[in-house]
Amino acid sequence: MNLLSRAMLVLVMLTGIVLSIKSVREPDLWWQLRTGEVILEQRAVPQTDIFSFSYEGVEWVNVKWGFEVFQALITRLGGPELLPLLQVIATILLLLILLRTITVIGQSIIEENFKPSTGTGLVLLLTLVIIEYRMTGRPECVSHLMAAAYILLFTQHRIRPSRWIFLLVPLQILWANLHEAYGMGIVFAIMFTAAAWIEYRWLSAKPWYTGEKKIPKLMTMAAVLCVAATCINPRGVQLLTHVGEIFSQLGENKFTVELYSFKEAKFWTVRSIIGLSFILVSTYLFGVKSELAGKAPMSLWKRLVNNISLGYVLLIIAMAYLSLSAYRNIPFAVIAAAPLLAVAADRWFLSKAESSANLKYQLAAIGMGLALYVGVVSGLYYQTFNSGEEYGLKVNVKKAPHGAAAFLKENNIQGKAFTDYLSSSYLLWYLQPDFKTYIDLRDLDIYPAVFLKNNFMLYDMPDKVFPLADGDMAFDYISILNNSLMLNTHRYLMQNPTFDLVYGDALSSLYLRNNDNNRDVIEKYGVKSSGHDVFRARSPIDPSGLSKLITQLFNPLYRPPSNEDVNRPEDRVKYYQYLGVTPQIAE
Repeated sequence: MNLLSRAMLVLVMLTGIVLSIKSVREPDLWWQLRTGEVILEQRAVPQTDIFSFSYEGVEWVNVKWGFEVFQALITRLGGPELLPLLQVIATILLLLILLRTITVIGQSIIEENFKPSTGTGLVLLLTLVIIEYRMTGRPECVSHLMAAAYILLFTQHRIRPSRWIFLLVPLQILWANLHEAYGMGIVFAIMFTAAAWIEYRWLSAKPWYTGEKKIPKLMTMAAVLCVAATCINPRGVQLLTHVGEIFSQLGENKFTVELYSFKEAKFWTVRSIIGLSFILVSTYLFGVKSELAGKAPMSLWKRLVNNISLGYVLLIIAMAYLSLSAYRNIPFAVIAAAPLLAVAADRWFLSKAESSANLKYQLAAIGMGLALYVGVVSGLYYQTFNSGEEYGLKVNVKKAPHGAAAFLKENNIQGKAFTDYLSSSYLLWYLQPDFKTYIDLRDLDIYPAVFLKNNFMLYDMPDKVFPLADGDMAFDYISILNNSLMLNTHRYLMQNPTFDLVYGDALSSLYLRNNDNNRDVIEKYGVKSSGHDVFRARSPIDPSGLSKLITQLFNPLYRPPSNEDVNRPEDRVKYYQYLGVTPQIAE
């Protein structure tokens, strides 16, 4: 590996790090953080719901409790803005595992001293760009990492069997305590082991088969122990049957875009098309050249089985299906396919090693890597491709209803709150320990599908559904986002004399019930009762010194967001127009 190839791989690592250093904007993170804090306080994992008043006490099988503890611990170092550091760690480990997998495959089919180089660097940069939309610091980063680790262990074992395969056991224990996708570990173990037996019993007799005929004893033992290891968790054996419940939830839960399948139009974005194309192109380019196997020409299927194993081929098919089943699953297939495309790309660069143009190719690749790095840390990348994200360790007040939460705390507003499913988690964390949610993003882990459907009906037809919910719960106040989904609810509440608007900003609004407990606040701030202008500009949350240091380490020119960064001059007028309020109030 020459100096330019090393520089390219270092650049890949740095790009992976800065793509992971994002503002905290995912609403799930807040209830997960709060759960981790409760576990540390009580030194026990909650077995029933403790966060909602609508379903308090129902059974709660919380698989990702371990990750939530890590979230709470890292927050103690410098605030919730440090949560993305868990993604940084996961990304670094993921890239290292992918590099090792590429090395193992390359040494098996190209040359014994093969090392990943420029081609691998380009493929890994493309991989990062495709999966970046799921690099958000959520617990699923563990499953991306574990999937890559399992692929490495099974691939390495097929080429050089050893007791390293038993690393599956501790990895499965970790997986079953860090994220719900632990069932994939069981599927991987069964699939690769079954494929190994098929190779041994049937394929080894085929004249085209070039692998060694060997009984997969160690792999079988490791697979059995891997499945059994799933039971080492606070729920014990229950997690074996819980796998089925999780998969059934995926079929029921279509309440967020990330869970849409290929059958829904919203699934088909530029990113999903590129991701699925990546899988097909990777598999084809890896297997299409018979020289990769060093054998006479044969079908693509046979080349793939010889070069990477039947298990790996089945894995690619399974991950492609998984990607089609839910938008958020695309990274799994991309991670599985990346080593194949990387080996094919490096083989092409090796074929050009003696060419006078090779230096130009390498410099061009490094130039693309540098452009991506600069684009990310400067913010240009997100402005162009993913406007919802921002570089830097900070809490994104454009996504977190901090203003509404602070208003509730400052005015000591208590009682039952009607909240939308996106904003409730931040209130749960910020207004701890007394605040409880009506609905939150734990979805089917807590709330029945009919309850979730009724809430979406409420957002759409509040005049018919909200009186029923309010009659049952008697809400003391309402905190909801100002988005298209909640527009009808806002218009309904502005016409409902039972509630008065007391706070609003570009992200969210607060309504209080007209009662004795809220009288003073309504008189001071109410729109309908007193004609007050409730709109407030948002204030950025100043990040901790440690978060600033880390952010500026990768971009010395970075500056924390100012008031101008989180507010627009037209926000106030647009807010009142959104509510349908008369022009006099908006002036």
